[in-house]
Formats: sequence, structure tokens, C-alpha cells
Amino acid sequence: GMPLPVVQFYASEVLLALLHLHKHGITSIDLNPNTILIDASGHVKVADFPYIDLDLDGSEGAGGRGPENQYSRGSSLYTAPECHDKGDCGSESHWWSFGCLLYDLCCPGSSKLLFIHEFDEAIDVHERRVAQIMHLVKSSSIEELVSGLLVTDPLRRLGGPEIMKNHFFQGINWASVFERKTDPPWYPPTSPGGHFVGSASSEGR
Repeated sequence: GMPLPVVQFYASEVLLALLHLHKHGITSIDLNPNTILIDASGHVKVADFPYIDLDLDGSEGAGGRGPENQYSRGSSLYTAPECHDKGDCGSESHWWSFGCLLYDLCCPGSSKLLFIHEFDEAIDVHERRVAQIMHLVKSSSIEELVSGLLVTDPLRRLGGPEIMKNHFFQGINWASVFERKTDPPWYPPTSPGGHFVGSASSEGR
């Protein structure tokens, strides 16, 4: 997986992007690696919301719950259990997907272990599965954070302000992250004309 400082950088930018969406009453249940982009400056962009709902209340936790939001499943590997079960997805559902993303950054390809094969699978069975695979995460601080995110009851799941205060993000200058003043760990390679090249490299510019 990625070094923890790299995970910390990308996770902090995704976190603030989600909080920005929630502030404006926007929820998407299809948060996954395909909707997390890196721009030319090396910073995160959250994009492509095929499943979107507007909650004009804009409050954390309201997130568009109700019949109008019970229509889609999103990307199964990253979709919260409540979306599979009832299609009742709100801003809390983002935090489950965020936990899956963190887990995948630390253990690439392991998110498939979180997949819910049956929508009516018992909650306690799923929580035991999550507990059994958490040993793959090597850092105790991120293990604590991911464990708090991969909670099947959305009302018990960690939310944005709690996540920001988690030990894993200790030392993060959130104002610097918000203003995009933190140096990215990687820059997309570009051609002489300033365009992205066809294949990405792990080397910085």
C-alpha cells in the first residue's frame, strides 16, 4: 500500500471535498476510486456523480434521506450497507465509502473483502467480517479510524468533524489543505505542451 503520509494527504483532501459537498446539500452514493481524480497540480478532485441527491437542508446527517433517495446502489465495493439494504443513503453513507477508500489505499485490492454479496446479510455477520480483516491494516491509528467508519449502523459511524479530530490526522494543517497549499506527494507527468501524457508514472515532476 501507499506510505501513510501519502494516504494522509489524499485522505485529507477527499475528506474536505466531501464536507464541502455536504455543506451545499449534495450527496452521492457512488464515491469510489473512479470518482477520485488528481489534477495537473497534484491535488484531489471529486468528480462524476452518476447518483446524486440534493438535500436543501444541507445539514450533516440529513443527506437526502427519504423515498426520493431510495433508487440506486452505486459501486458495490464501496457502497454503505444501508444503501444495499433499503437504498436509504445519506451523507453518512459517504463515510462508509471513505473508510473503504482508506482501507484500499493501505491494502490495495483488499476492498473486495468488504463486498456484501447478499443485500439482506445480517449486520452482525458483516461487522465480524470487517473486524477479521482489519489486521491487514498496519497502522494502529488508521485501523482505529477505518474501524469507526466501517460501522453498519450509520448513526454510530464517525462523521466529518470526528474524522478530522482523529489521531490519524494529527498534525494536519486543515487550513493549508483547504487552500491547497500542502505539497502533493506526486504530480501527473505532462507533455511539453502542458497536457497529461498517456501513461502515469509514480515519479514526481
